[in-house]
Amino acid sequence: MKLTKKIMLPLCFTFLASASCAQEGTAWSLGAGLSTLGANVEARYRLTPRIGLRGVMSGGIDQDFDVSGTNFDIAGNIKLGATSLLLDAYPLGGSWRISAGLLKSGTEFNAAGTVDVSGVQETADVTARFSKSTAPIVTTSYDVRLGKSLAITPEIGVILNGGIDLAFAATGTTLQSTIDNDPDVQEAIQTAADIDKLPYIALTISYRF
Repeated sequence: MKLTKKIMLPLCFTFLASASCAQEGTAWSLGAGLSTLGANVEARYRLTPRIGLRGVMSGGIDQDFDVSGTNFDIAGNIKLGATSLLLDAYPLGGSWRISAGLLKSGTEFNAAGTVDVSGVQETADVTARFSKSTAPIVTTSYDVRLGKSLAITPEIGVILNGGIDLAFAATGTTLQSTIDNDPDVQEAIQTAADIDKLPYIALTISYRF
């Protein structure tokens, strides 16, 4: 039994490597899909069977909102987007890759509101952005070939954003003092600052030239 395992394991590994790693030459690919940062478009170039470069632009989500009540009126905007440049490594020379690079964030939240404080109308702004506007990103993915030129690629990874800067700023001293001394607000600011990693998920369909 031990001898059989010693023989079978190398054979299995060799089979998997040869199946997923038919060496691929240099080629351009263009793709489009969806990700946790919005719609994606990407361009890829396979420099060698084991190394490639990739540029990705994400976005398309830019949503305004307006919420009002008896003593307040809040309007704002939520935007998702980013631009990434990645180095793709293909350890086995085939379809599986590990990628690392930099992501320039265009994701942000902005809101402005008017609040009635003891009969006085005061305004406040709320903003949220990545602490690192340019953040490292690491992913892994696999090209599932659909014929000679088409591929569908699921991708998962992590954005090392360094936290989220959540800020509250009021024009009036009364409202600003209330914000600064509100434990729930301070807890929210600290919770956001502790979110220093964000998941990245994408599904892309590409065409190889």
